[in-house]
Amino acid sequence: MLDFTFHNCQYFKSAFLEIGSVYLWIFNPTKFPPHIGISTEQKYYSLKMNGKDEAIDTSTLFDFCEREAKKLIVQEVKISISEEKIANAFAKFQNVIPGENSCLAPINQLFNLPKSTILKDLLDNLDNNKRLNRVFQLNLSNDVQLVTYTAQELHEKLSKTNV
Repeated sequence: MLDFTFHNCQYFKSAFLEIGSVYLWIFNPTKFPPHIGISTEQKYYSLKMNGKDEAIDTSTLFDFCEREAKKLIVQEVKISISEEKIANAFAKFQNVIPGENSCLAPINQLFNLPKSTILKDLLDNLDNNKRLNRVFQLNLSNDVQLVTYTAQELHEKLSKTNV
């Protein structure tokens, strides 16, 4: 399995987020498992073990990440998705269910690409379709290699995670 590496990451400032653009927020990309959320129109959505984040203001999220020294990749995606469409995709899920879904599940529904079971697959599909644009980092280096894992390893780890 080949790795996925983010190259030439710019230092992230919340002011870089453009209205109308779609961003993938990847928390702890060098640790297993990373966590992914999505934003547009300055509203962030994420599916978690204990529920979900819906319509969180991205400047508030950025301030938290900066204050807590969170390791973060923010990948701009060249695609148009309304906040309403994101909200509708997340409305179909209550929380992560090990063996059944992950934080990637609602995000998968938003892209017209083959279903991805792990983050690397989604990023590869987006990259192969020339959908990846600017990439930003917070508390990481300019080149960041995504941790490598399988779908089975992910669900095993989620099964052991306490809610």
